[in-house]
Amino acid sequence: MRRIDRWTAAAGLFACRHPWWVLGVSLLASAAGVLGLFQLRVDQDLKALLPPDAPSVTRLEDLRRRIGAQSDFIVEIKSPDRLANIAFGNALAAKMSRMPELRYVIFHREMTYFEKNALLYLPLPDLLEVRRKVIDRIRREVARTTTTQLDDEAAPTGGGSAARPSKAGEELLPELAAQELAKKLFAGAEVPGEYMEVDEGRLMVIKARPTRPTTDLEFTTTLVEKVRRCIDETGPTRFHPSLVSLVRGEYADRVSDVSTLSTGVYSATAFTTLLLLTVIVVYFRRLRAVLIVLLPVVVGTLITQGLGVAIYGTFNIVTTFIFAILMGLGIDYAIHCLARYRFERQRGLDLESAMEATLRSAGSALLACALTTGSGFFLLQLAHFRGFSQFGLLAGIGLVIALAVTFVMVPAQVVVMERLRPMGWRVSPPRAPTGAPSARTESPSARPSRRGWQTVAAISILTVSLVAAALCLVGISDIPFEYDFTKLGPRQPPPPPPPPGPPRPIEPRRPDFEDAIGSVTTFAPAVAMCANEAQCEEVTRLLEAIRRLTDGEMKLLREGKTATAGPASAPRRESPQVDDDERLALSASSDPLDRLEVELSRGGLLPDERRRLAGLSLDRLEEMRLFLKAHLGMHSFVPSHQALKLQVLADVRRRLDAKRAVLDDETNRQIDRWYGKLDLREPVTAERIPRWAMRQLEQVDGALGRFVILWNSGSKANYKDSKRLYEAFFDLPVRGGRVKVAANYFVLVEVMDTLKADGPIVLTAAAVTIFLVLLIHFRSFWSPVIVLVPLLTSLVWLAGFYLLLDWKLNLFSVLAFALLTGMGIDNGIHVFHRWHEVPSVRRVLREAGGPIALSTFTNFIGFAGLMFARHQGIQSLGLTASIGIWLALVASLATLPALFYAIDSLRARS
Repeated sequence: MRRIDRWTAAAGLFACRHPWWVLGVSLLASAAGVLGLFQLRVDQDLKALLPPDAPSVTRLEDLRRRIGAQSDFIVEIKSPDRLANIAFGNALAAKMSRMPELRYVIFHREMTYFEKNALLYLPLPDLLEVRRKVIDRIRREVARTTTTQLDDEAAPTGGGSAARPSKAGEELLPELAAQELAKKLFAGAEVPGEYMEVDEGRLMVIKARPTRPTTDLEFTTTLVEKVRRCIDETGPTRFHPSLVSLVRGEYADRVSDVSTLSTGVYSATAFTTLLLLTVIVVYFRRLRAVLIVLLPVVVGTLITQGLGVAIYGTFNIVTTFIFAILMGLGIDYAIHCLARYRFERQRGLDLESAMEATLRSAGSALLACALTTGSGFFLLQLAHFRGFSQFGLLAGIGLVIALAVTFVMVPAQVVVMERLRPMGWRVSPPRAPTGAPSARTESPSARPSRRGWQTVAAISILTVSLVAAALCLVGISDIPFEYDFTKLGPRQPPPPPPPPGPPRPIEPRRPDFEDAIGSVTTFAPAVAMCANEAQCEEVTRLLEAIRRLTDGEMKLLREGKTATAGPASAPRRESPQVDDDERLALSASSDPLDRLEVELSRGGLLPDERRRLAGLSLDRLEEMRLFLKAHLGMHSFVPSHQALKLQVLADVRRRLDAKRAVLDDETNRQIDRWYGKLDLREPVTAERIPRWAMRQLEQVDGALGRFVILWNSGSKANYKDSKRLYEAFFDLPVRGGRVKVAANYFVLVEVMDTLKADGPIVLTAAAVTIFLVLLIHFRSFWSPVIVLVPLLTSLVWLAGFYLLLDWKLNLFSVLAFALLTGMGIDNGIHVFHRWHEVPSVRRVLREAGGPIALSTFTNFIGFAGLMFARHQGIQSLGLTASIGIWLALVASLATLPALFYAIDSLRARS
């Protein structure tokens, strides 16, 4: 320890004798850090928290190379005039199509081909249901006509033989209505129509696909601003006075979130910096103290930021807070140096002697603080979770730099300011020399025993502290974790209060852009990446089968029954097409379509579809059936089982053609209206699909049919839902292997799983390392134990606050616990060092307590400002840190001194 004291004193004396050189080199280094800071990029995507070889990250990178972005860029158009919306949309879409940032733009959609072949897109059970209804209608018409003819023959004075017309509004094929067909087309992934519109065209949407994802913040911001300029240049009001066009969707939301985060941090930083300066001036009673305290920590932080840019280039969302954390921990070094220098000058020492005494005494404690906290941060490198590893490396380097800068810049600044204008320290009455050998080597019995009220107070404080810590420790495992990340984003403003007067009736929800493009496809998508077109066809048919799973089919699968099970014991579909008597009759029929209808009525799937499901467990099928809402691939535009469907349509045409003569006029008019859709003789092929549809499924290299998009329900920002989706859809079975699925919300699952796996290991290693560093520093077993008392008790007390107030831990508040570890251990080291140097606990509290209290207050000011940010995660970080630093102060200046009293009393008695 004495050797360390000599080194720190030598560094301080060098700075005192060459102050301008020290300040010049320090400012040049900070200038380099500022230049590097301009190149800093922040990746707010959760995948930046995982190692590059994490499965979800590698898949997303592969997906980015294939298709660029997986989210749509949305432009909303609103006005009362549909024709004006169309004219503006065409003009804006033409401009957007020329933007290199967009791969394609869709506004007008040619639907003629799909409308012509709409019946081939119906699932086979639905098409057989159409056939069954046609047969039933023909039978009723024929039976009614025959009955009418018999009645006419029996009545001698009959009034004619005209057949009775059908009831008004009774459709021959009601399932062929356009609205019903729209629900069946494209596996539910698209809302068919010439335009994406709702509210009779008062709201329309332009949909585009950017070349880069929303995680590229610079690209996203530039694209949003560029499209907004296109909107302004096109001039919405030139088409209609009230026409409004806005950028909507994930890209606009990402820009808004970043703006909210930045605005909250900047405003809080400005407010807290002003308050921080005021507190430092009041404590030291000198305006120059602000510069002496703040300049070293700012220089050290800027140098660290520059090194961080050189090492990583891009910071993740956790490392973003390194500036605030280094400022909070680094400012303590300068505060303790300046406070100790003031005490030495007040004892009558000159400048160099006072600075040498300061660094000999406080330097050892500050170095111990930096080594313990820094070693804990460096050990975070063991974690696979990059939120820990990247943050730990920069925090550890930053603390070492901050301490080194403090050791040279504080003496240099003091010398310069004292030479320009002496500070005029008031000399106090003489006391025993600080750090004198007699104080260090004094026998424990020489310290006065504590009796009377002091002993009672010490025992009471110690008892209350330990009992409170024990009670908190009992329930610490019950603290929940916040898995819903929607509760950690920007806080939405509260709804305005209702106007005075009687309550108004609730207005119906107005349609928005999500209704225009299909609310299902506004879910965060997942993408199955196939090796070839054949795999994609298998995946598409697998997903079709899953979406058509019925309760009856699931029951068949669970009971292990096959398609040949007896009709009497087989469960029917949710909406059975035939009853039991009809099923028996159809089973005996020689018509293969009748037997096919019976087969599908048992469960809803064909044998080839059941074979595709064989590779999935029943529980997994239930999960996939629950979450899967839509999918889109090239073969979503190429219907399945087309040969059977064409056979069904041919059978319907044959039956209608054969009975036209006996059907009434209304039925024949309906047949004429729908006959064009029934008259399909060729299958749909990919080559005939309209270009606008296929462009959505092209890769960057132009390859088609190599991926399938899935839209699943569930809260993707909730870990529990995302975990279920991860287990259900992460890999899809195909012949000869598996198809990998990529999704942004899979990253959340791996982030949380990695965090839970790394957390106990890293924290245990950090605790052991901190103890070993203290053991080496103090060369005593019990000294580290005493130093750790305020840290451990304050952390346990903070856990008690979480239990008492029913709070949840989250990804942001965990950082507060890491920060409190550094501050708590620093407080304990400073108090213990002074207690080791002087025999008076009162002097320890007076000389070390003031700087510790000031450091606590300055840190509180910094973190309290975060509580006013709109970002809920930042709020939780600020609130947790603010409470924790006051608890650490109480433990350092109450619990630890009480322990000193107890130790002194035991030594005196022994």
